[in-house]
Amino acid sequence: MRASVAGEMVRTEARSGAAAQLKADVAELDLVEAQCTIAATLKSEGALTEAVLHLQAALRAWPGDRRVRAAVIDCLGDLQLTHAANALRSDLVGILESADLDLQPLAYPLACLARACPAFAALEALATDGSAERSLADWVEAGLGELASDRLFLATLETVVLRDRALEQLLTALRRALLRKWSCCCRAIIDEQLLSLLCALARQCFLDEYAWFVSEEEAGLLPSLAERAQSADIGEGDRAVNLALFACYAPLIGLGDLGAWPRHEGIAGLVKQQVRDVEVERRLALAIPSAGNIRDPVSKLVRDQYENNPYPRWLGCGGALEAERVADMLQRLVPEAVPAHRLPNGPIEILCAGCGTGQQVIEKALAIPDAHVLGVDLSLGSLGYAKRRALDLGAVAAEFLHADILNLGRLERRFDLIESIGVLHHLAEPKEGLRSLSALLKPGGLMRIGLYSRKARAGIASAQALLRNQGYRATPESMRACRRHLLDLPPDSTLGSMTRIVDFYSLSEFRDLLFHANEHRFSLLEVAAMIAELGLTFIGFELPAEVVREYRQLFGGAADLRCLECWDRFEEAHPDTFLGLYRFWLQAPG
Repeated sequence: MRASVAGEMVRTEARSGAAAQLKADVAELDLVEAQCTIAATLKSEGALTEAVLHLQAALRAWPGDRRVRAAVIDCLGDLQLTHAANALRSDLVGILESADLDLQPLAYPLACLARACPAFAALEALATDGSAERSLADWVEAGLGELASDRLFLATLETVVLRDRALEQLLTALRRALLRKWSCCCRAIIDEQLLSLLCALARQCFLDEYAWFVSEEEAGLLPSLAERAQSADIGEGDRAVNLALFACYAPLIGLGDLGAWPRHEGIAGLVKQQVRDVEVERRLALAIPSAGNIRDPVSKLVRDQYENNPYPRWLGCGGALEAERVADMLQRLVPEAVPAHRLPNGPIEILCAGCGTGQQVIEKALAIPDAHVLGVDLSLGSLGYAKRRALDLGAVAAEFLHADILNLGRLERRFDLIESIGVLHHLAEPKEGLRSLSALLKPGGLMRIGLYSRKARAGIASAQALLRNQGYRATPESMRACRRHLLDLPPDSTLGSMTRIVDFYSLSEFRDLLFHANEHRFSLLEVAAMIAELGLTFIGFELPAEVVREYRQLFGGAADLRCLECWDRFEEAHPDTFLGLYRFWLQAPG
């Protein structure tokens, strides 16, 4: 359950326990680390206001320290913010504009703040009024200017995929109203303030991969809009509006070389996101080496699914990226893990198999001392994005290879740690993929694996079958229509409940959720058999502490956390435990 912070986040006095002790010991700690630790402890004790105030003070004292910004994101990530003072709003804008951290955890509190805008109720009523299409003048009268002048809302649109059905419905309707107004005038239709909102809206549409529904009326107007956007015979103001509006429906790079772009800050941001960065990624992708041809039919289907839409188009790395050995990472993620063999404690080789756009590769290259990290993926488009971000962030220890996991046996290298999260279950034969990877481990090497749970995804599997029977397919147009259908359903219905899953809100993740080219699901007994057949040792799951407590309540305080048969019985009683994935660690023989 998310924490709720009403009004000005009701002030709570710090308790006299752990937080007070941390304050007493502050002289013995790094000051930045101390403030972040105190804030985390205050939050765990319910003193939310004091936690935020500690972090705001730390932001003032150490404005360039990413550990403080990471702590703010961690502190606010699950809060239902209904109000934020100007100082906190300014701090949030600064964090969003720094773009050096994973900002997606802020999506929920930022959406809450947007919905708390005084004008939101009137704007939402316009968006959901099916009796008539509202004009742009109606939107302005209802308070659109309040959203357009909110720098925090604009920064949110530019940097975070909004995962909120009410905001999506409102913004989809607003986009349609702007296009209808343009179709009547074919010239500058908005003022400077609304142009900034339109540019931010276009950046949001690019981030979610144009997932929002497009009506037949809108689709019919887009060819004229594209032609107008490419025209050199209109004024710069008109051209800026045309380009921003087009970018709300398709990437600007699709327009080709337009020469000089209008001089506007919002347009410059759009051009960087949708043209310049994409050009760099395509150029870098051509230079990435390949290991053999991709021949497996299922691998080809999966590659084609990701090639045109690399995702996620992440902007920053998660966490504070403090130096961490592999043994420390294992202890942090699986606190009670007891490896069967000694872990590496020097220069190490890491393989991220199925790395997508490279976020995990780059985070490890930046955080683990003396690590060399190889990221492998089927999609050159995804690897081009990964290489660009590695160059942007100075991740010199990151390397990328275009290959099928099934072909990695040709590599002469061996690895201390291999990660493959959410990948193997998309292969034609997942066990063969795991076998291929395990053969690349050094003696005593570790694997971090993520697989779909059959029990946890039972509802999703039912939804997949229902949607196939209704004729929906994995094309952009069909998936947009499908999403519109699901948004119109009650959120507690089998299909309507899909809108509660974060993967619903970008087109690639929605495709992964309900229309993937190939998907396997497992029981824990099947996982146990696969691990045993390959001669690997199960070390443990990555799970919240409360799940571990429930497990021990069921099986006793001394229960073995490595017993997959016990976890299978636990999952039978608690089928949502592994709703994301089974995330677990394995070790090769020493």
